[in-house]
Amino acid sequence: MNFSSLSGTPSRTPSPGKPRIGARLLGTNISGIAQLRECLDHLAPLGACGVRLDIGGAIEPGKLSQTGRREIASVFRSREVPLVALGSGLRKALDEPDNHEERLARINELARLAADLGGRGLILPSGDPVRAPNATDAVGAPKAPEAPRLSPLLGGEIRLRRPLSDPRSRTQVLDESLEFLTQLAGRQGLISFLDPGSHDTVDLFARLQEAPLGELGLVWDPATQLAAGRRPEHFLSQGNAILGRGLFVSGRDWLMSQAQETVPGTGDVGWEELMVRLAAAGYGGYITAQGANLEEVSATTSALAGLLPLF
Repeated sequence: MNFSSLSGTPSRTPSPGKPRIGARLLGTNISGIAQLRECLDHLAPLGACGVRLDIGGAIEPGKLSQTGRREIASVFRSREVPLVALGSGLRKALDEPDNHEERLARINELARLAADLGGRGLILPSGDPVRAPNATDAVGAPKAPEAPRLSPLLGGEIRLRRPLSDPRSRTQVLDESLEFLTQLAGRQGLISFLDPGSHDTVDLFARLQEAPLGELGLVWDPATQLAAGRRPEHFLSQGNAILGRGLFVSGRDWLMSQAQETVPGTGDVGWEELMVRLAAAGYGGYITAQGANLEEVSATTSALAGLLPLF
């Protein structure tokens, strides 16, 4: 895939950076401290210099005692592979009206866990970032959506009117969620990285830019976007503003001819050239290797490390 004709040239040329390779570990695959230590010791020589640890199994706020949290934090501190972000494991996205209040309370718990473990970020599914059109009032003028109000559990009272049938409810709920995450970043210094999944990352980027939402970052999964019919050029054309938001890149590849995920560098994302483009834009953040088990994560880590630009 050719990225050489990207539009949106930035007004100043950033200093070249070098993306860092991270590894995504699933909590369901970690049985204890010893296994976590072994995973880090195994991945570091392959090129991993950071870890995304996903919630699951014993890695849960309600299952980890303070002693367990300190032990996990100590393992990451003692290695050269720090905990970069905690994957939330939320079953529903941030724009889902059902159980919205409970979801925000859950995010509070996850943020405390991430801080206890020494994590710097929390990865959350955004849902559909497209803004719904406003309804109109009796005279045809645009009607501003009523701001949701949080319950006493979260500092207010929430009253969404018929949330499952109101066409604006997802927009309202996502707006409130983003504001909540901005306040969370201010209180705890923890950056939330929003993952749109197969929804358009460009739409989510635009949504974040239209309001002063503070420290909120993006997860960009070029393989998933490509599988959904969106090519990486459009996202990269946003220029320096993307890096100003904070970016967490998923290291997947997609083979369109067989409609399946493949090892980075062997599919249609064009990872080698994409690495060069990210480095030239000054990106020094993480590209996280993916896999269902340690063997797959190891193979992806090695592949991504081998594609890193030489400068």
